[in-house]
Amino acid sequence: MNAPVPQQARAVRTREALLDAAAACLGEHGLAGTTTARVARTAGLSQGALFRHFPTKAELLAGAAERVLAGLVVRFVGAVQDDPQRDGEDLLSVGLRALWVVYTDPALYGVFELFLAARTDAELQAALQPVLDAHFQVELSLARELFPHAAGRADFDDVVAGLLTTLQGAAVSVATRPTADASLELRFIERLARTELGLPLPGPSSSPAEP
Repeated sequence: MNAPVPQQARAVRTREALLDAAAACLGEHGLAGTTTARVARTAGLSQGALFRHFPTKAELLAGAAERVLAGLVVRFVGAVQDDPQRDGEDLLSVGLRALWVVYTDPALYGVFELFLAARTDAELQAALQPVLDAHFQVELSLARELFPHAAGRADFDDVVAGLLTTLQGAAVSVATRPTADASLELRFIERLARTELGLPLPGPSSSPAEP
């Protein structure tokens, strides 16, 4: 006979199932389609169970955003490590390719919708802010590892924030124009990044980062 699952372990498992379901709903249905009823149904739980773990929808959505962002960080690191061209070019091009894959993931588009909704939703904004602050610290840590020569600059954090915001804007633009060619935006972002980080610009025969 299997030993009974302790109550605390069941609670953790239930919470994880709800966060997985909320993240999946955001990616597939967007913010408008991510209702508490749909999330509970996707998780195979009742709405009562959902609200016992997440008293407000804002808390649930912020938790889902945190889960998506953490998963995409893992994907980014893996993509950089596994890039077949990593040994043939500097890490900026490799990193931009990996970031583009992450930034155009449907799961992240759902999180982008949360960013916009938080503009007029004070409760959602308050729930999201610590998640975004923590995620940016992770991004900074990765950037320092990738570009140690520039990490000591006084404006390094601002440069990284600006480049990530620019890349995010390009990804959102492409999402609203599915047939758009992102190569021009990526070429511009790579040149901007190289200039700001003090890296040599690509020569005429070099291939910039492309999706």
